[in-house]
Amino acid sequence: KSLKELRLENYQKYSPLFQKDVFERIKLESCVFNKESAGGTGKKSLAKQIKEARKKLEIAFSG
Repeated sequence: KSLKELRLENYQKYSPLFQKDVFERIKLESCVFNKESAGGTGKKSLAKQIKEARKKLEIAFSG
C-alpha cells in the first residue's frame, strides 16, 4: 500500500502523535512546498535563492 492508502490507525500504531493532518502532510504538493533544505523547493528556500540570484544579476549588469 502507498502511504495515502493507509488508515490513521496504521500510523498511530507507530506513534500516537499522528493525527488526521498526516494525510495533508504526505501529499506530494505539501512535501514539495515544505522542503526547506538548501536548494529546496520550499517557500523560504525559494525566496533565499531568488534573493541571491538578484544580487548576482545586479553585480553582473552594474558595470
